[in-house]
Amino acid sequence: MEIEGRENLKGLRNPAIFIGNHSSHMDAPVLFHALPERFKRRVAFGGAADRWFLKGRKGIKKQPWYFALSMNAFPIQRGGGRQALSYAESLLDKNWSLVIFPEGTRSTTGKMAHFRHGVSLLALAKNVPIVPIWLEGLRAMRPKGTKVITPGPALARIGKPIRLAPGTPVAEATHILYRTMENMRDEIRRSRRTGAAPVAEAQTPPSVGIPPPEQGRSGVQLHA
Repeated sequence: MEIEGRENLKGLRNPAIFIGNHSSHMDAPVLFHALPERFKRRVAFGGAADRWFLKGRKGIKKQPWYFALSMNAFPIQRGGGRQALSYAESLLDKNWSLVIFPEGTRSTTGKMAHFRHGVSLLALAKNVPIVPIWLEGLRAMRPKGTKVITPGPALARIGKPIRLAPGTPVAEATHILYRTMENMRDEIRRSRRTGAAPVAEAQTPPSVGIPPPEQGRSGVQLHA
């Protein structure tokens, strides 16, 4: 496992919202492993209520208490609107950071799906930074629809925190997050094709009040 961009978190403290692309059940543990210790101690994972928090299913892996205890997860009702985010807001108020996958579900094709607006709503309401993290290689390990895990290389690249300007329209904020993640993905894959060192990402227009995304390697490598 390789982690890049931890230097982008220098000086950042709880609370923050960490987002990642979602293509595998491996995404959550790898993203957690990429975080510095100060965030690991106080971070909660948003999980789909209709997937992980249904009572009465057989099997320990599908019991709500198991997911909550193993990943410090809390339920988010997909499609529930602003009301579904009330518990997440209370966690931010108590200086807990959050991990949310804004696609809402795992991709079956490897392509990034449209983002839901929940992260934008939370960040704008509570004025907290959003940290984009691109995860590469995890779909090859365990794609959606299979229980088989195949060992392989994984990359977690941490981008520069995004601070949305107060009053930014929700749809525009969500678009900014999506484009930032797209730029991170394209830069990683372009540099791998050419063998070139990563370069700075395209800048976000300054009118939205967000510092331009930056990239960098931390040189941290972890081997599982």
